[in-house]
Amino acid sequence: MKVQELHQLILTLDDREKRLYRRQCGQQLRGGKNNYLVLFNAMESMEAFDAATLAKKVDDELFMNHLPTHISRLFLHIVEFLRQNEAFPALEVVLNNMGERASIMYERGLFASARKELKKAQTLAKKHANYHQLLRLADLERSFFFLENVKSKESSKDACKFRDLDFVASLVQQLEIKQIHFDLKFYSQTRIGDPEPIKQKLIEILGESLKQHIHIAQTSSTNLLVLDAIGMAAQLDGNFDKAYEAYTRMDALWVSNPDYIVENAMLYISFITKFLNACLVRGRHEEFRSLLANLKTVRFSNEMHALLLREALLYLELIFCLNRFDYDRGLALGPEIDEMIRASKGRISGSRTITLYFNLGSLHFLKADYRKANRYFTQILNLPFQGIRRDVIEFLPFFQLLLFIAMDDHQLVAARLRARTRADSSDRQQVHPLEPAITSLAKSFLRETPKEFKGSIALFRDTIQSLGDIGATVGIGECTFWAEGTLRGKSPGEYFKDYSMGHRQEAAQSMEGPKAV
Repeated sequence: MKVQELHQLILTLDDREKRLYRRQCGQQLRGGKNNYLVLFNAMESMEAFDAATLAKKVDDELFMNHLPTHISRLFLHIVEFLRQNEAFPALEVVLNNMGERASIMYERGLFASARKELKKAQTLAKKHANYHQLLRLADLERSFFFLENVKSKESSKDACKFRDLDFVASLVQQLEIKQIHFDLKFYSQTRIGDPEPIKQKLIEILGESLKQHIHIAQTSSTNLLVLDAIGMAAQLDGNFDKAYEAYTRMDALWVSNPDYIVENAMLYISFITKFLNACLVRGRHEEFRSLLANLKTVRFSNEMHALLLREALLYLELIFCLNRFDYDRGLALGPEIDEMIRASKGRISGSRTITLYFNLGSLHFLKADYRKANRYFTQILNLPFQGIRRDVIEFLPFFQLLLFIAMDDHQLVAARLRARTRADSSDRQQVHPLEPAITSLAKSFLRETPKEFKGSIALFRDTIQSLGDIGATVGIGECTFWAEGTLRGKSPGEYFKDYSMGHRQEAAQSMEGPKAV
């Protein structure tokens, strides 16, 4: 068990959880102290873990000699504490606990109480179409049936019902739909693989009339997954009308059954992101604003879910501001985003952190505030997780080189070129698509007069445009808008607005614009 993981876990605890944990440990003192509490208090007091500081705080040589064991045990102890003290447990946890209670009652001969608990669990599982839990509960009921020494088959009806062929078929279909939903979401986020077989499988399971299914879908976790899968498949096909229709129906089901929002929080947050995106693509900006305002009033009992919803809404608002040219409004979100990332204590994914900072930097870039844009991009390059969003991480050093050119800073350009030369000498295996063009432009910047450099910018623009459509690769849009804007005496944001207004119909189909990541 890595000590950094333990420290990260402790930092994620809120004040209530820390208070309850200390109280629990305080009830288990041995010789006036509790090893869990000693290590917990020492690590909780450190903003960043440091072994020397920990040794000073603990001040117990025997304890420190067995530190790896104490770390491993404390980690598991805290996780178990959180499992037992979850204020608002998930549906799976509730059903597991109910099954365990029923099992204990059966084993103790409390058959009436056991059956009552089992019936409550089955009712809850049926309400949420949780087939695998129904199967588990049926197995439990069947396994204890003969202990009751009953003379009638009446009491075994539920166990039999959840074993018949129709039930098993529904269970298999649900498992297939879950896999299809996962595969579509994975492709949507990574573009790895081929989505066509996945979409074909969805059609085979539901029949050819997907449109009819949208209208007849009822609220259940399975139907919500189906509608989300239909929406994702439609977006991949560029059919935003069908996607919007599926998400509208999905929204109606959420609204009519608010309990499902709590029980399916992750799906709800993912749905909201795609639904609002569909609103943007179809130009339903008033609906987008209204939905965004309503969603800000949603409250989750689970702190992590509340954080993920806030993160998703801030991301969408940034995208909205980027694509509506409301740069100042987007930049006004910067302090809130910084505070959220700081307060999250590492619970926001590295990918989303990079996304938020990149889009904030892009807003500054569009306003031609290149120094402030560079600050956000530098923050990204200083983040500890460099193995994700390689497309952004690999592009940023060259984007910064372009910013230094835009800032008319010869010293920074020369220093960055020297750094890239040293990197070349280390036998790099891969060259970023934009690297040759930006590097060539930087060299021209250092040796040419401002008048001569205009020609180099025009050549740079042509080279960038030959690499593919705007949006095809991270950076092509930004480079194009800067080059065209500079040649026309405009900021990148001003040219982006002109470009978008002239290509509004195309943009609605391809989501063209600055590469908001």
